Amino acid sequence: MRASSLCVALAAAWVAAGCSAKSSAPFPDVTSFCTAKAQAECQIASTCGFTSATDCETQRESVCNADANDAASTGSRTRKYTQANAPACIDRVNGLFGNNASMIAFKDLVGPGSLTDVCEHVFSGSAAFNEPCQSPYDCADGNDECVPVSPGSPALVCAPPTKVAIGALCQNAGSVCDTDTYCAPSTTVAATCMKSMQEGQSCATVPCVSAQRCEATGATGHTCEPRVAENQPCTTNDDCLAAAPYCDLYAGNVCRPGLSFGFGSADCSGFAPGGAVTTGTGPDASTTAIATDAAATD
Repeated sequence: MRASSLCVALAAAWVAAGCSAKSSAPFPDVTSFCTAKAQAECQIASTCGFTSATDCETQRESVCNADANDAASTGSRTRKYTQANAPACIDRVNGLFGNNASMIAFKDLVGPGSLTDVCEHVFSGSAAFNEPCQSPYDCADGNDECVPVSPGSPALVCAPPTKVAIGALCQNAGSVCDTDTYCAPSTTVAATCMKSMQEGQSCATVPCVSAQRCEATGATGHTCEPRVAENQPCTTNDDCLAAAPYCDLYAGNVCRPGLSFGFGSADCSGFAPGGAVTTGTGPDASTTAIATDAAATD
């Protein structure tokens, strides 16, 4: 009897411990997540010369909450806070902003597996294959991209990307032409992958090759020109050379290798009280200087 009672007591304790573990999952809601994210980002407060991290945290919490609201209320409106994905984001922020960080490289800010990518997944989408989307993070399947329903169409849907060689048909949603080619629509034949434009050629309706950027010339013209070097003016990351691939809005929209922190650094302004708030979803928000929960990449 005594042994049986002991077993019952141990079982009850185990169940209670299990319930406690479930109830104490980290970052159970957006508020706790944004608080933790702000604290992790503001480890650079002393590097930036702030007198206190508190004002930085208030600023970054505001940015995080604005991004969370944006993720849930724009585009296809399918994204919801996903607690299970929050710890990976907080870990990544701690890893990049901790240890007296003075620099975060572009590759850690933008692209697959980057800070932006990991933290975007905190707000998971539920759009199924062929359902409307505004960014790939609207899609439930992590293998899907948010792509035009047909070449040149403004309507976007979730679909898996499929590589297509030059000269091959690309009319299906998800078709991705090889590097330095594009999907050329036609009114008489099926859309086909064709060569992109070279330096000096018009890019008003056709993209440039990857080493070039499309620059406005005159009132209405657009011409392919070489990408620009570090500290040169830019509009998006696509304007910058690989050595300085980040179009940094805090530095006045110039190409930089990434974010730089230090006393008086322009990039510190995004963390200071009243600093720039960067929000928005979609793959063209490439001038976002600090990876946010609903920011996107190019």
